[in-house]
Amino acid sequence: MALIVGLPLLACSSDGGDADDATIEGVDADGAGVPGGGGDGAPEPAASEPDEVYPHVAELLGRYDGLVEQIVADPAALESGDLRGDFLDLFVPDSGFAETSLDGWAQMAADGVRLTPASPDHPLNFTYIDGGVRALGDDEVVFRHCTVQRYVRHDDDRETDRTAEPLLLPGTGTAVRVDGEWRLAELTTPPGLTGCTHGSEGP
Repeated sequence: MALIVGLPLLACSSDGGDADDATIEGVDADGAGVPGGGGDGAPEPAASEPDEVYPHVAELLGRYDGLVEQIVADPAALESGDLRGDFLDLFVPDSGFAETSLDGWAQMAADGVRLTPASPDHPLNFTYIDGGVRALGDDEVVFRHCTVQRYVRHDDDRETDRTAEPLLLPGTGTAVRVDGEWRLAELTTPPGLTGCTHGSEGP
């Protein structure tokens, strides 16, 4: 399913898997973690230190949003390979979520569909951790997320849809530490569900 309600083309999302409400029971709804991160080549923190993992996952989500906005503005650009590689680098190897998302965007290109921000003051896609992160083991965490979307849809350069108000889409995500570095594994959004835990456009 898609992250945009009624538009299965922005980014793909599963409505199943293990990262459901039962899985993330106990995640702090008030959030945890502060901006920061490594960058010195040392292994990134284990899931047993959720406050230390939080900024790594937040940074991955920020990079994800930036790439999504570039891709949906011109899905045909994926043919160059650079955007595709940058997107796949955010995820665990052989991520089904990532590959399915790329397939959806390839179909966008074939259909002549592109998306642009609905407001110059806000990004098209903004995803934040809606609470804290919780360990599922030394190398895996689960978290609630909220995706805020403001977009205009163009079909063959003709505007066909516009979000009048920002969409707040709740979901869950998992991240896995691969060779000492955190990567996204999956972002899920239940179909048809709107409204985030904090009911806001930011953490």
